[in-house]
Amino acid sequence: MNRITMLIVLLFIMGTNPSFGQQQSKISLSIVPMFDIPITPDDNLFQPSGGLVLNKTWSFPKAPVLFRGLNMSYHIGRLEHNDFPDLGTISISSLEGIAGIKGTIGSKVDLSLTGGGGWYYAFENDEFSSHASNWVLSGGPGIGFHLKSGRTISFRAEYRYYNRLYRILGFGLGIEIAPRFGGNQE
Repeated sequence: MNRITMLIVLLFIMGTNPSFGQQQSKISLSIVPMFDIPITPDDNLFQPSGGLVLNKTWSFPKAPVLFRGLNMSYHIGRLEHNDFPDLGTISISSLEGIAGIKGTIGSKVDLSLTGGGGWYYAFENDEFSSHASNWVLSGGPGIGFHLKSGRTISFRAEYRYYNRLYRILGFGLGIEIAPRFGGNQE
C-alpha cells in the first residue's frame, strides 16, 4: 500500500502540464497544513482535528486569472462522545478536481476563490473493517503573500463536505511554489 501511495504522490507532483505546448500556462504546487473544525449534527462525536492538503494547479493560457488542478488531502479526526470519552480516530483521504479564480493586488498579494469535487475514502484507525467512501465537495477563499524567493506564503480557509460522513471548516497556512519547466512557463 505504501508503494502505491508514493507512486500516486509522485505522479501528482511530476505530472505533465495539460496545456502542453502553450507558452503562457503556469504551474504551481502548494502544501497546506490545516486545522479542522467539525460541523456535525452531533457536536459531541467529531472533535477538532488536522490535515494536510497538496495542491497542483495550472493557469489557463488565454485567461491567466482562471486555474484548474488537483487536490490531494489527508485529514485525521478524533472521535469522542460524552458517554464514551475515547472512540479512537478516523482518517480521511480524498482526491479532487478543482477550479478557481485568482487575482493579484499590486505585485505582492494574491486573492483566490477555489471550488472542487471528487471522492474520499475514510476509515477508523482502530477498526480497519469500518470504512466508507463517497463524494466530497470543497471550496473557499485564499490570500497569498509573495516572497522574494519566488515562493508564496498563503492562508487558506475551506468548507469541506464529506457526503454521508460530516462537514468541516478548515484553516491553513502553507507555501506555494511555481517551478519552471522548460518553455512552458512565463
